[in-house]
Amino acid sequence: VQGISVITLKPLETALMIAPGQYVYFHLHEEKFPFSIAEQRADSSLVFHLRHGASHPQAQALLEHLKTVGRIPLSGPFGKCVLPNPPQPCLFIAGGTGISPHQALIDHALSLSFKQIELYWGLRNLEDCYLQAW
Repeated sequence: VQGISVITLKPLETALMIAPGQYVYFHLHEEKFPFSIAEQRADSSLVFHLRHGASHPQAQALLEHLKTVGRIPLSGPFGKCVLPNPPQPCLFIAGGTGISPHQALIDHALSLSFKQIELYWGLRNLEDCYLQAW
């Protein structure tokens, strides 16, 4: 989808201990930017969704940095967005690339056999539906 990138980064050092729904900070030029983790794969790589372009300069700068340098410092994880225990019906509401932490939580809920999960995902237009296979 134009203007949205799904990027995968693999930590160079030890794997981060991440719970579904958490986020990390990307450190770029003495600034830090929070990004939610959409998925942590079995090989410890992390998946992020970024909307970029002129109206999203932080994400655009991050992508340019990754293209030229190939890596970026991270810190975290942070955040306490977790699934209820015991499992109970869940409602997720997201907009655009804000689906990232919800994707991680929903995948985790499905692995735990949650019985009732509803997702409302607001998009600017149909072309922004970049997770059709999911």
